Amino acid sequence: MVGVGSCDLTATVSWRNLDTGESGEKVMEVPSPAFLPIGNIAHPKDTLIPTGPGQVEYTLTTNGGASADPITVETPAYEE
Repeated sequence: MVGVGSCDLTATVSWRNLDTGESGEKVMEVPSPAFLPIGNIAHPKDTLIPTGPGQVEYTLTTNGGASADPITVETPAYEE
């Protein structure tokens, strides 16, 4: 997104691996509208979410009031 000024947005992706029962969340700060860099993301690998392989349910929320219904995705094992 391109714009001017501060937005101080926090986006949180919560996840639950339905096959293993493990869960967690990834928090990303978006201090202002820009293409890159985005807050606490200094490297593309900073966006990796350690869900493990399997059916993973993801939910997105923000401190700006936006949220999304959960989505379940067959997530492959991460290979470097």
